Amino acid sequence: MNYVTLPVLSKIPFIVHGFTHRKLDNGHNFDLNLYDCNQKNHVENNLKKLTNLIGFPSAPVISCHQVHLSKIINVDLQKNTPQEIRKMQGDGLLTNQPNVILAILTADCLPILLIDKKQKAIAAIHAGRNGSMLFIIEAAIKQMEILFGTKSENLIAGIGPGIKKCCYEVDLFRANIEQMTKKGVLKENIFSLDLCTSCKKDIFFSYRAEKGKTGRMLGFIMIKN
Repeated sequence: MNYVTLPVLSKIPFIVHGFTHRKLDNGHNFDLNLYDCNQKNHVENNLKKLTNLIGFPSAPVISCHQVHLSKIINVDLQKNTPQEIRKMQGDGLLTNQPNVILAILTADCLPILLIDKKQKAIAAIHAGRNGSMLFIIEAAIKQMEILFGTKSENLIAGIGPGIKKCCYEVDLFRANIEQMTKKGVLKENIFSLDLCTSCKKDIFFSYRAEKGKTGRMLGFIMIKN
């Protein structure tokens, strides 16, 4: 597989989601670090491969300039272009617009996807050590409540591959799950792939295991029209 999905999220009919691998099935590098100027053409080609793989070749891939803080960006393509949003500083994206791929770059930090099945709204969160200490997941849920009328008990959360307690002194998984439940997300609605990027650096990029010299994966989600 070129990317991995959460089975429960795959059953939600109005979304497409996934967490990319470090290599394509053909063995080619699948680095998606949009901010690596030295690999701009390679990464743009990989983005095209991704949108083709998921069956939405014309859908824009929306990311932001991640800075390990807790700012959440509302993606509204009637106000900003994908290129403008890509330059904005933030560590979370949310939208209720269809055919817009929200994408978070990771290489150990947690990619967390949120889905409001009632209001048909989504979020993609980059939760590293700093972001988790700044309660970024709570900030995202609060923004969804304000913008979309989301109720925490209606949220489905999906946690992708990230560095685990076995390889890192901070338990990012536990911290973010606790923050979500504190905010009202039901435990039975939180799902995790339970995969450590450092342990499985043959499958995923790991900043820590590879001493900073590595690529980036995408955690992505989109509302289908």
